[in-house]
Amino acid sequence: MNLKRGLSFDDIDLYSLIMDILHNLWAILLGALTFAMAMYINDSVRHVNNYTSTTTFAIMSRKSSDYVANNLNAAQNTAKTFSGIIGSDVLKAKVCEDLEIESFNATVRTTMVDQTNIMIMSVTSDSPKSAYNISRAIIDDYPSLASWASSTMIMNILKDPEIASRPDNPLYLRSAAIRNFGISFFALLALIAFLSINRDTIKKERDISDKLDAKALGTVHYESKYKSLLSRFREKKNSLLITDVTASFGFVESYRKIAAKIVSEAEKKNSKVILVTSVREHEGKSTTSANIALLLASQGKQVILVDGDLRSPSVAEIFNIDVPAEQSLYAALYKGVTPAKALFVEPKSGAYLLLNDKGYSNSTEIISSEEMKRVIRICKEAADYIIIDSPPVSVLADAVEEANIADMSILVVQYNRAQAQDVNDTIDILNECHAELIGCILNGVRSLGSTTAGYGYGGYRRYGKYGGYGSYGKYGSYGKYGRYGRYGKYGAYGHYADNRKEADA
Repeated sequence: MNLKRGLSFDDIDLYSLIMDILHNLWAILLGALTFAMAMYINDSVRHVNNYTSTTTFAIMSRKSSDYVANNLNAAQNTAKTFSGIIGSDVLKAKVCEDLEIESFNATVRTTMVDQTNIMIMSVTSDSPKSAYNISRAIIDDYPSLASWASSTMIMNILKDPEIASRPDNPLYLRSAAIRNFGISFFALLALIAFLSINRDTIKKERDISDKLDAKALGTVHYESKYKSLLSRFREKKNSLLITDVTASFGFVESYRKIAAKIVSEAEKKNSKVILVTSVREHEGKSTTSANIALLLASQGKQVILVDGDLRSPSVAEIFNIDVPAEQSLYAALYKGVTPAKALFVEPKSGAYLLLNDKGYSNSTEIISSEEMKRVIRICKEAADYIIIDSPPVSVLADAVEEANIADMSILVVQYNRAQAQDVNDTIDILNECHAELIGCILNGVRSLGSTTAGYGYGGYRRYGKYGGYGSYGKYGSYGKYGRYGRYGKYGAYGHYADNRKEADA
């Protein structure tokens, strides 16, 4: 296993990122809505409107003959003095006494207009009436205040205060709620994206060498079991096998490459019994076992596929076979039925199947029995390869028992499912058994170039580049070089066929 590299854009799997976001979209929306509602309630309860009443003064000299520059300087000095006076506790107490209120709940500010003798007094309070009343109280007392501010300057009121008709800080709850919803939505979206990108699962074949203590045997891209969306409701399919006419070239070719590596490893190690297992349930190990057995059998090998998942058998369901009790693996173990008579034959490939009629609660006891070893030994003598479909390692101890019967093992890793640490723990368990782990198969890989309905290996459509009706399909009925193709030599309606008919005429 290589040391972990720094994360780059190439390491980001866009399909898993988008799917993780879509799968958690309900949580993102719910979280954003909850935050927006909480902030809405908080703003409604805690927000306090402020209202301001303004009064405009003109500060003038008592002597009209003074220079303008002197008047401006004196006005600014008077304004500063006046500002200090109205901010004093003496004035506040006087206003409270005049208005018969307990506290001076307002803020008073004075501002001089630049290069003028105009002063604006602003009184801000939590109600328009309070701001107006305090302004009027200050104005009523301003003659005495003016004398304190300056003996040579007078303050004339240019504009009387008015009751404010609207708050200075209006709260727009609807726009605030929308803004809070948007902020929280994108924050949660970024969080989900961060967790998805940093989720330590196996998403690419390169991740096997980078994150796992095993080598990669190959990658199987996801391919739908159905030809169309409508067929999902009409047909019942459990797994897609390489013998299925709808299986794409790429899907079959991926298993062909994997099988070639398995045969190479088996020949080097002189192994016959191959265990196929996974970390968890629903990672595609049974389908992988079936397809490997079918491919090896189609190449002329004598192959026996054993359904070693005695607790929850699924191989019979994959092949749509009803297994009678007298022709089951259990019958071969304990009912005196010879393994040869318990075998089923898959007609398309010639692979032999040793199946279970039902699940058994004492599966671990059955697998660890001498009878099980005897049946595997008989099968080993009769066949080139025995493929054992084992239960997941993390679910039952059955997989470990079968790994001690087998010669070598293969671990199926589902795309973006199990944590790399869990996969490595499973690898360590298998390496401690008799069956040597020869590698991992990355199963069900998806990408933005493929869809769940019409794309197979690497983003090619099932009837795409190499498919039955593909551009270069050897037997493509309507392919570019097919029977009715434009340049088809023997095409009944081919381009050159028409020309030839005209020439004969």
